[in-house]
Parts: sequence; structure tokens; C-alpha cells
Amino acid sequence: MEPVSHGGGIDTISAQGKAKETDFILTSGEIARALEDVGIPVEVIENFTSTTELDTAMRKLYDV
Repeated sequence: MEPVSHGGGIDTISAQGKAKETDFILTSGEIARALEDVGIPVEVIENFTSTTELDTAMRKLYDV
């Protein structure tokens, strides 16, 4: 899995276009609301430094 954004910010229009190239999006609630329907799962992450929260999201999205 390769991240859409490599350390820099990405705007919602770019994210909508990149959605065709990825399985899902992990993002903040504010960006998730702005994305509308991108045709793939969008998972809201409250704390990107929480390995537990990220692990839970990944397991849910990958049905592990």
C-alpha cells in the first residue's frame, strides 16, 4: 500500500481524483465531509499518531 500524500498536504479535489488509484482513504473528519462520495471507503481517523486507532481502521477496511 502506498500513501496518496507523501508528507505534504493534499487538497480535496486532488484526493477525489486520486481515489481511483487507491483502495480507501484515511483522513480527518473535516476532509471526509468535504470529499463527498469518492466511490471508495473513507475512514475518519481522530489521532494519526495512535497506532491502535490506525490498526483498528486497517483491520476493518481489510476485513482482518
